[in-house]
Amino acid sequence: MRTSVSVIIALRRAVKRHRERRERQKRVFRMSLLIVSTFLLCWTPITALNTVILSVGQSDLTVKLRLGFLVMAYGTTVFHPLLYAFTRQKFQKRNRKVTFDDKEARQKCLSSEGVE
Repeated sequence: MRTSVSVIIALRRAVKRHRERRERQKRVFRMSLLIVSTFLLCWTPITALNTVILSVGQSDLTVKLRLGFLVMAYGTTVFHPLLYAFTRQKFQKRNRKVTFDDKEARQKCLSSEGVE
């Protein structure tokens, strides 16, 4: 009887570890997909425009577009750290706790008593 209980407990632990591992793998996949997608979204327009400029030549419009697309492409250096921060579970839990659960902190923010 004790052996079967031990086996059941061990199996439950193994299943729990497997689920946690799968969940971590899913989070990593989603994060990677998000990072690659934003990279492609930001760099594809400048790459396509550069190809057009090489084949057709420059004009006033392409120069202005190139500047805008270049700013967007360099924007990935801003977007990626923000994506890392906002998609982390710890950040989401803390943010949720502060914004919804912590009534005392919310009252301090809203009242003038917290300001000295």
